[in-house]
Amino acid sequence: MKKSVFILTAALSFGVAAAQPAPVTPVVAQVPTLTDVPAGHWAKDAIDRLVANGVLLGYPDGTFRGTQNLTRYEAAVIIARLLNQIGNGQTAGLDPETLTSLQNAVQELSADLAALGVRVNDLEQNAVSKEDFTRLEERVEALNGNTDLAGVAGRFDELSANYETLRADVDDSANSIAALNDLTVLLNQDILDLQDRASALEAAQADFVTRTDFNALSSSVKSIDGRVATLENAPKFTIGGSIEATYGSIGLTSGSQNFDIDRLTTGMPVGDYFSSDSFCKVTLTSGSTVLFTTVRDYNTKYRCADTTGSFTGIKAQLTFGVSNIKTANGAIIINSASATLRMLNGPSPAVSATTDATGKVTGTNSETFLTVERAQASGSTASGVKFAIRYDGGFSNSGNSSNSNFKFNDYLVANDNDSANVLYRRGIIATVDASSTLPVLAPKFTVVAGSAAPRVFSKEGASWVYPLAPINMKDAAGVSYLSPVSPFAGGYFGVRLATQPAGFGTLALNYVQGNVGTPLRRDALGADASFKVGPVSVDGVFVASKLASKGGFNLDDADKAGYAKFGVDISGVKITANYHYVDPNYESGVAGMSANDADFYVGSGGYKSSMPFGPNENGYGVTANFSVGPVAVGGYLNSFVAITPNNKPDISAYVGDARQTAYGVQAGTSTISGFSLKGYYNNATVGDVRVTELFGNNTYWNNFDGYDGIDDFNYGNSSNFGVTLKHDGKAADALVKGLDINLNYTKFYDDNQNVKEYGFTDIVAAAKYDGNFGLVKLTPFVRFHSFQNANAGRAVSDAHGDYRDGSLSNYEGSNEVSSYSSVKFGIQLATNPLDVVTKPSLFAGVSDRQNISNSTSELFANGGITFNEFIVPEAKLSVGYSYYKGNGISDSGVVGRRNAAYSITSDSVFANPSNGTPWTSSRSTGDAELDGYYAQLEAYGLRAAYGVFNYKNLNDSSKNSTAQAFKVSTKINF
Repeated sequence: MKKSVFILTAALSFGVAAAQPAPVTPVVAQVPTLTDVPAGHWAKDAIDRLVANGVLLGYPDGTFRGTQNLTRYEAAVIIARLLNQIGNGQTAGLDPETLTSLQNAVQELSADLAALGVRVNDLEQNAVSKEDFTRLEERVEALNGNTDLAGVAGRFDELSANYETLRADVDDSANSIAALNDLTVLLNQDILDLQDRASALEAAQADFVTRTDFNALSSSVKSIDGRVATLENAPKFTIGGSIEATYGSIGLTSGSQNFDIDRLTTGMPVGDYFSSDSFCKVTLTSGSTVLFTTVRDYNTKYRCADTTGSFTGIKAQLTFGVSNIKTANGAIIINSASATLRMLNGPSPAVSATTDATGKVTGTNSETFLTVERAQASGSTASGVKFAIRYDGGFSNSGNSSNSNFKFNDYLVANDNDSANVLYRRGIIATVDASSTLPVLAPKFTVVAGSAAPRVFSKEGASWVYPLAPINMKDAAGVSYLSPVSPFAGGYFGVRLATQPAGFGTLALNYVQGNVGTPLRRDALGADASFKVGPVSVDGVFVASKLASKGGFNLDDADKAGYAKFGVDISGVKITANYHYVDPNYESGVAGMSANDADFYVGSGGYKSSMPFGPNENGYGVTANFSVGPVAVGGYLNSFVAITPNNKPDISAYVGDARQTAYGVQAGTSTISGFSLKGYYNNATVGDVRVTELFGNNTYWNNFDGYDGIDDFNYGNSSNFGVTLKHDGKAADALVKGLDINLNYTKFYDDNQNVKEYGFTDIVAAAKYDGNFGLVKLTPFVRFHSFQNANAGRAVSDAHGDYRDGSLSNYEGSNEVSSYSSVKFGIQLATNPLDVVTKPSLFAGVSDRQNISNSTSELFANGGITFNEFIVPEAKLSVGYSYYKGNGISDSGVVGRRNAAYSITSDSVFANPSNGTPWTSSRSTGDAELDGYYAQLEAYGLRAAYGVFNYKNLNDSSKNSTAQAFKVSTKINF
């Protein structure tokens, strides 16, 4: 009972105290003051709360007697008061847990009190009444004469003692009975409340859901869940597509000189809408005999004269899709599959070609054809093996090629980033991933197969022709060059098995056949690996490629490429070392059957390739980088010998077997307030002779791009020293947001004998600012470039010039190149749509380039207005004008090189120099003006444009021409 009383009292005391939302009227007339509860006692606050709420009153003498045991009677009184407050609603804030504890305690206390009542009844039945005691006294007096008076007296004393004990017990029982009666009244009230609640529940039972109804509803929900799951897992079929119709043409309305208009429309709303498809037409000749006309588009569109062409045609595309397909036995699951059909009414170059005895590749075509542009499927087997297969249809006249893109490694079929789309590849790519079923090795199989042809072809009757040997060609401007040679034509097949042993890296084996069905068929074997364990990494590649015409597969006469690279990265210190061997035939991807380079068929450059080491090199290298606070320090060593000596026929005296070595160091800061600073020193030697640059490196005037395995080192593989300061306007802590600054000073070594050693000085200062001023965005820019040769005009009279490739100076017997200075500046302006009728927005710009050294110049300007809500909100009308003037430029202004009008990384606007060495571009007689007007309307999926463009030859007015373009197109998606 003591436990019950304690629990009940504590629950009620603290529950009631915590549940008071506002002061309540005390149940006593006056709050007593307890005199023996010391200030600061840990229980004083709780006692004061209970006294204030009338739960505790203390003893009549004003004391609390906190150390005295609590009797049952006192507990009963406290409980009665608390229950009375509960009944009056004064403890509405009691939480359910407290009420539960209270109920349990009351029940236990009730049981104790019931037991006490039984005990009292027993006492009452066995107690001696006053009448019995009176009779007893009378008997005692009658026995006064008894001789055993002493014994009677003792008996009397004993009975008296029993009487006092019984009297005390009776008084205790009476008090307990009174408290029990009070508690019984309260419990009876609780019973009445429960009866009222039970009656209310019975009255509302009609509104309740019966157990039967609930079970029926549950069964219905389960049934619906099952049906939904069945629908989700059921096969799904989709169909969609588009129809695109175009009408229009571009052609000369006066004159006979075709010219490029893209330089006038690029960056304008009309864009390349008037480009004559995406092809450059060129003429193949043999001496003075024209063989046939063909097309190429692997160079930029600015080199194409496009004022003759038809836009009229219809293109239709239909895509079927399906998912959640299972075989009857559930062994194979197709998660998704789709096929896209495309219909074109233009020429279809035959990718599946045949080869005659002379090596000429031919194939049939149709003027209107239906082709599967792409089809794919992916899924898994019941055992968890994943698979995917995709078919790409190759070329489409939409200008969007769906080439089959794939790559095994950097030196073998690297065809995943053929940005110039120089090669048609029609075929399949299938992968099987068994990593879930064989986790230790995690094998993955890849199979590629199909047919390919270069994008150099011509129609001869009903056939298309692809050259397999170099043919002298002339482009639209009359510039001669050798035609591309296809290193990957006809059929192809490849398989790759890649594993991931224990998850530490990748190990793969490869086999490829290319140019199948042609005299240039190749077979290649390869392996590559990449592993990393902690701070140590190991990478390697080996490829052996061989013409089938050589017979067998002897590695001695195969074209080989490979490297091994080791790296360590510990606490910011990075060290890599490599050994590499790459045969010359890997230049431009020929031996590796790789088309990731725009120079894929040209046979030069290759600097866009993914190859980490260049062709015709047998060597090694080391790089190291580490950081100390905001300063980063790095260095490199690169050394190699040519595998095939004298393999460059344009330099007869080149010592091809001399070792070429370069090393360099640099130090720079991380970005601080947007600024970064870098200083560098490089040295290059051939044999024991220091040279301006390693043979064919071409990095002395442009930042080194890592082609020979050196990462982020300025002007590597040449002899120079310099410093670069930059400010990045996009940096979070930029000093001036939107301001980009690039300052560079470099001194290059001149390997000509008897001249000033560091005679070449290259200086670049460029800045561009993007600023928003309310509705207007302004972008001013300026670029200054100066290349000064202290030895300009002096004769190159020693053998050191034999090490050069002719960029910085000519060969023995010629003179040093002249100095060069150029400045380009301009500004662009654009506004957000103005909040007036038609929501107009303006745009304008001007760019001017002046070659100070030879008076070559370019001027470009454009501007226009767009009404973003023309008549109706869904219609947009744009009108614009562009102007270009070039003096002393190449190609007579008919075509350009690239669009660099507003770039601060290029000296030119459109004409040379662009990617070529600027100081070797002598002044041309090309003086020309071009301008154009256009208007374009777009509304509800319809696009219509009209333009007039003029070409004016400032040296020969007979070559002046005017072209007119009109084009309407619409595309409906469904």
